Amino acid sequence: MRFEDKLSRAAFTADAPDTVPASLWKELFEEALQASANPMGSFLVTNFPTSCCLTSTPTIRDQFSMLESISTFMGIVHVTLSEAAYTRCVAAKAGDTVDFAAYSSFEGQVKNATLVQFGADKIKECVIDQEKSAEDAARAVAADFLAFQERVPKQQARK
Repeated sequence: MRFEDKLSRAAFTADAPDTVPASLWKELFEEALQASANPMGSFLVTNFPTSCCLTSTPTIRDQFSMLESISTFMGIVHVTLSEAAYTRCVAAKAGDTVDFAAYSSFEGQVKNATLVQFGADKIKECVIDQEKSAEDAARAVAADFLAFQERVPKQQARK
């Protein structure tokens, strides 16, 4: 069966769009990495883990373990938005239909789970507070990511 057919079938029977089996997530990432212009290059996975991890499987830990099983895992850039930044950068784009309390709860659970799983040295915290737009926030996150990307190989070389 083709991958697209498997994904369609899983999405059709899932409780939510991101609730598909871990094996299918893994297959999706493997295909994306292998089909890239530079399979040995650096990859940035965004909007991860998916929200289904709080109510079903795969869990936060399982989603990150899946990524580790198919790549050389360098670390995590964990982005946190203040309520003001959330209102300016997320809710404004979503037509005020997205709940900050739900976001804050999800973000906190992801942060706690990744700290336990990986430790603080593999996580770069990026707090978005003063940025006026989603574009400004993206630039701030990109700058933190690039600085983190340069720092990680140096830390690993010292170990």
